[in-house]
Amino acid sequence: MHPVYSKGSQPNLKVPKTSILKIISYWPPFLVSGIRVQKYLAEEKRLEVAMSLRFWNWNHERSHFGGSLYSMTDPFYALLIRENLKENVRVWVKSAQIRFRRPGRGVVHSVFELKDEQLEKIQKDLASNHKSEPEFHIEVIDSHGKIVAEVSQIVHVSFK
Repeated sequence: MHPVYSKGSQPNLKVPKTSILKIISYWPPFLVSGIRVQKYLAEEKRLEVAMSLRFWNWNHERSHFGGSLYSMTDPFYALLIRENLKENVRVWVKSAQIRFRRPGRGVVHSVFELKDEQLEKIQKDLASNHKSEPEFHIEVIDSHGKIVAEVSQIVHVSFK
């Protein structure tokens, strides 16, 4: 048995939670798409994510490819929740919906902020129901302050 693997084909690699949000910009799908965490404020539970328009991530209209716009919003609330809960929890995006409002060109960005009230509600739900499914709304904004896309996510949180 390979020493890195413990159960079947699951890697037994432990990456400290606090480092994931700092290094995720170098994850190959994000690196190739030009998605990067511009600012991570751990104390404020806040992230700012941006994506530049490049020839390899534009669509036939030379605007941001919709899949890349969604990708730049996908993991961040789940990661913020995981990082801020002390319990041994499983966190994943259960469902998401994206609404494209206008073509995105140039640099687009999104802000993710986990408020104390949201975190407290998740903890309360976990204590009483052993799971929580908060909903988050994310806007993808262009450099002119116009909304390019709106994303709604339901994040599933439960004990392992």
